[in-house]
Amino acid sequence: MTKYIDFGRSFRGAAWALAGVCCVGLLSLGTTNCLPAPADDTGGSGGNSNGGNGGDSSSASGGNNNTGGNQNSGGNYNTGGNNNTGGTTSKGGSNSGGNNNTGGNTVSSSGGSTVTSSGGVTSSGGSTVVGGNTGGPATCTTDLMTLRTQPDYNWIAVTPPSCSVQGALYAYGDGSTCTSPSPITGNACTSTGCCISGTTVVDTTSAKWGCGLGLDLNSAAGASATKSAYAGAAKGFKVTITGTVAAGQKIRIMYPSTATPPTGGTAPYKEVAGGGAYSVLFSDATCPTWATGSKCTPVTGVGAYSLQVQIAGGSATGDAVGAFSNVCITSITPL
Repeated sequence: MTKYIDFGRSFRGAAWALAGVCCVGLLSLGTTNCLPAPADDTGGSGGNSNGGNGGDSSSASGGNNNTGGNQNSGGNYNTGGNNNTGGTTSKGGSNSGGNNNTGGNTVSSSGGSTVTSSGGVTSSGGSTVVGGNTGGPATCTTDLMTLRTQPDYNWIAVTPPSCSVQGALYAYGDGSTCTSPSPITGNACTSTGCCISGTTVVDTTSAKWGCGLGLDLNSAAGASATKSAYAGAAKGFKVTITGTVAAGQKIRIMYPSTATPPTGGTAPYKEVAGGGAYSVLFSDATCPTWATGSKCTPVTGVGAYSLQVQIAGGSATGDAVGAFSNVCITSITPL
């Protein structure tokens, strides 16, 4: 019987034998990389690259790179749709649990999750994390009087430090008690504070009820600005009052709960004696016993419309009244 020679097998055998001889020669020269490497079967496609075990190499294609100083340790190279910017560091072979997103927010994601955050944009694990850059949360510890805009020093614009307060500072009164500013609609503010002067009297009709300073807490700009209820994070304010009042004269720190005062009524208030720094929560302002029904409505939650400091006129004989001079608001700090 005729025997067929398998030339392919013989050729392959010869090739391997020759490769072995080459290896021996190259080894003698200090070269170790002489045999063909096995095919890499760890590749992926479509976006996510989640490594695992410190040193294993897995890669995914998709065309995007890690930029902005990101470093992925543990042997993994993350590509495939992830766009990591801002100095994020991923350790241990995965992009999860501990990614630090710039802009003041910390987010974590892995393997295709979608996370929403504020203060920056992060992409991790093939997913897109999107949020608005709000500049961080309001601190609610800033003296609002330092945020007044020039040249009139009587407007506070809403910014993160203002704790969502926006409005005008102004003087108001009964038409006769205040002597400064004059007219009462004039600007009461300077760079150091907002001030009033005048004289209170006893008036049993309550027509001469007094003089005060106010700050709208949520008002649009403009001559016909609309006042709205405050909806920020503060629960009240610490107010610093300076100046001279008559002996026994009461000062009322008030939180109106409506845009306009009730007819024949009053806003809820807390009375203090003389100048000083007073911390008054919205819930501390109460209605007097005579102001029943719609004549006075306490603030619900944080729904005050304004903060007012009022020098009250007398309504009965024996009430302390008299001249007051340069009674000023010099500081307002959210609580």
